[in-house]
Amino acid sequence: DSGICPPAIERDGIDAAARLSLTLRRVIDGDLAGIWDVCGGAALLTPRLVVELSDVHSQAWGRVALAALLRVRLAQLARGEVGGGFVVIDEAWTLASDPAAREMLRRALKLARAYGISVIVVSHRLGDFGTELDVLSDAGVVVALRQPAHAAAELVARLQLDERIVQVLERLERGDALWVVGHEQILVRHYLYDRERAMVDTDLRMRREGRRHARVGAGDTTGTSSAASHPR
Repeated sequence: DSGICPPAIERDGIDAAARLSLTLRRVIDGDLAGIWDVCGGAALLTPRLVVELSDVHSQAWGRVALAALLRVRLAQLARGEVGGGFVVIDEAWTLASDPAAREMLRRALKLARAYGISVIVVSHRLGDFGTELDVLSDAGVVVALRQPAHAAAELVARLQLDERIVQVLERLERGDALWVVGHEQILVRHYLYDRERAMVDTDLRMRREGRRHARVGAGDTTGTSSAASHPR
């Protein structure tokens, strides 16, 4: 062994170390600081809290952080330090491959009534959870938006619904959903107040990009515009 590290491996190691350093900084003195310290973490998790993990580039780190946050929040609820309410987990499929995160989610779902909370688990489709995480067995209500044929068929089969529901799920309009409450199936049209729209408007960035490209196209001497290819 010459003890000399090839340049490519050295660069990869430096990049990995830099990413790890940035993630650790969030955990040590950033917005995730204290989540592994029971006392400090509990103090930091205020009753109303939103934790954004989309910029944690390592999914493994994101799952660990989310499992820790859930653990602290459930401990707070058990001790009566915060009141009941909603625990919303978006992109919940990311938890499926991590045992600790799966266990925390199962605990939250199974003990929701005891904790006085409603747990809302959000994912694009049921198949994203794989076979390791069965959220339907502990879900009291399922709200299904429009689904492609294969995803709709899987959901209908798992919920043991009439096969004709597959076509209903495929044809739902934006804002419409099928609510499954016990043995009842209800078609619901959702309406948003203006103050709610800003919270759930996931198309905002696409519209901004569309306007930006429209301005570029308007100044193009060729007379062509790219705005038509972007959502408005």
